[in-house]
Amino acid sequence: MTPAAVWAAVFVLFCAVIPMGFVIAGVRTGRWTNHHVPDRAHRRWPLVVGAASVAAFVLLR
Repeated sequence: MTPAAVWAAVFVLFCAVIPMGFVIAGVRTGRWTNHHVPDRAHRRWPLVVGAASVAAFVLLR
């Protein structure tokens, strides 16, 4: 695997898989009705987790 492919995989993990996994876990536990999180009042934690995950990737670089 080339270094670029490794960084791409790490990018996808931190910027897509982790935030979406958090949302899917919330849907399965009943916190939200679906992965779109339609109620604006419930969007705070998915946004925080997504931003923290992206920030962790930036710091990892």
